[in-house]
Amino acid sequence: MENVSTIILNISIAIIASIITAVLSLRVFYKQKFWEYKIKTYIELINSLYLLKRDITESINSTMPQLESKNECKFHSKWKQLIEDFKEQKDIGSFVLSKKTESILSELLKKISVIENSTGSDFKYLDAIENCIEEIKKSSKRDLKINVFNKK
Repeated sequence: MENVSTIILNISIAIIASIITAVLSLRVFYKQKFWEYKIKTYIELINSLYLLKRDITESINSTMPQLESKNECKFHSKWKQLIEDFKEQKDIGSFVLSKKTESILSELLKKISVIENSTGSDFKYLDAIENCIEEIKKSSKRDLKINVFNKK
């Protein structure tokens, strides 16, 4: 009888230990997958900002005259599509990006809107986007906890 109770106790302990191990392993797995999705979102967002920057730089370097109408795009037609792609990236990432990052992106969109509604130059766009890229890089490092061991 003592052997049976010892066997039942050992089996019970083994079952409980395996359940706890499985739950903890799944929790770690989901955290890693979420982190991977977050970093992918940040990469796509920064890539989208660099596409905007490249488009503006090409516009600045081109010899094509600027359009004067406030209702028209100030540079080639690709700009509006890039802005829409950027907004889409922002919206898709909104449930994983930090609040700081979301506020930086919203501020950039406000600046772009103000520049579009004024007679702003391409250099204002370029400056706003470059500042946003730097702020996003800082924010993403904090959010993803990158460089925590390399603090100087």
